[in-house]
Amino acid sequence: MRSASFGFTLIELLVVIAIIAILAALLLPALSHAKERGSRSVCTSNFHQLAIAIFNFAGDYEGKGPPGVINLESPGAGIYAVWIRGATKHPEFGRYRAHALLAEKRYLDNPRALYCPSWKHPTTQLGVSNPPGGGWFSLDKLPAAQHWIQTGYHYRGSFDGPNFRVANLDADPGSWTIMADAFSDPNRGVDMHHETGYNVLFLDSHVEFYSDPTKRIRDLNGGRTYHAGAQNYMIQEGVWRYDFGSEASPTRRR
Repeated sequence: MRSASFGFTLIELLVVIAIIAILAALLLPALSHAKERGSRSVCTSNFHQLAIAIFNFAGDYEGKGPPGVINLESPGAGIYAVWIRGATKHPEFGRYRAHALLAEKRYLDNPRALYCPSWKHPTTQLGVSNPPGGGWFSLDKLPAAQHWIQTGYHYRGSFDGPNFRVANLDADPGSWTIMADAFSDPNRGVDMHHETGYNVLFLDSHVEFYSDPTKRIRDLNGGRTYHAGAQNYMIQEGVWRYDFGSEASPTRRR
């Protein structure tokens, strides 16, 4: 009797384990999607903080946003970097540029807002040094072997290319885009942080999500790198204008 009873209990246990496994398989994707939605919300919050910082910066600099592109006198300078050791120092901003200036000039309280929580690239994280590049290390100290800093977001430093002027918040339309959680990995032309698209910040400070379920933007340029030079700036300018910007199809933004 005990043997039969034990056998029946073991079968019940196996059935319970199987049910738990099935339920876990059903629940894990839902939990993953919920986590991603939470990350997207944090990302949106980061953009709102960055928008305030950009407006405050512009208020002190004649309506102009942070300078984001080292001009074509330095064609080898990367699109992605926000600090470059080998770049010529700006008389006021040193080697910082783009949204890094918001932290360096203390318009932004926490550099963590420069990093998308869904962006898991191991060498582009807050506090991670991975010479010769890496994420934000410190405003006051950078490892001697680190030659550039990257963040989890990209700043649109070029407007009206190929002139590459900075945004003028007093004159430019609010429907123009200025930041996105894309273009963050120099090993690709464009990379996707979120499951189905990109958060995009507009000059009027609102944030929209650009849906790209087929990953067309991510695979732009065949996934090949383009991180320096006039031609590459113009490729990204096209994405800013015709995919993320006011001229994008309304069905792709939601």
